[in-house]
Amino acid sequence: MTKFEIAISTLLIGFILGQAVDFIKYRWDVYRKKNGISDEVLDIHDEFKFKTKRIEEILNDLNSVALSGTVTPSSISHVIFDNHYADVAPFYTRKERAELASIYKCVENFNKELASGERKDISSSNNSFISLYAQCRMGIGSIEHYQRYKGEKSLNDNKEELDRIRLSIQTLADKYHI
Repeated sequence: MTKFEIAISTLLIGFILGQAVDFIKYRWDVYRKKNGISDEVLDIHDEFKFKTKRIEEILNDLNSVALSGTVTPSSISHVIFDNHYADVAPFYTRKERAELASIYKCVENFNKELASGERKDISSSNNSFISLYAQCRMGIGSIEHYQRYKGEKSLNDNKEELDRIRLSIQTLADKYHI
């Protein structure tokens, strides 16, 4: 081999190795971001479960005679989704993207109701808390359905599960005559 052939071979091998390393780093970054979103979904699931229990306690306290005021639950954070979803969305299937969007829509609706819900009197407070509870229940159902079917089936297609969620919301509303 001549010096020229060795130089060209070395250059070519270096270029190929550099591109391979860049590709591996890119795929690793996508993998980490997808795992981050999955972990955040699990965290949101736990938060929704906690908040449903807290809302039930608040409604109980709010409708008792001895209570003079109550503390609302805090908003739900979704920083990882906001910052990284656009980078990894092409790597999810269409159905997975739709399910993730419905999960995060529940979070968004919960936070919106929490920020703008009217709680001027007991009646408006009860309605606001039932709305918060409904978003939590839908969020829990969406996340559990997403985990069970890996995003391949939509919760909206599962009428039994939707009916179960609606029944739990209606049961809580009936308990406080809302």
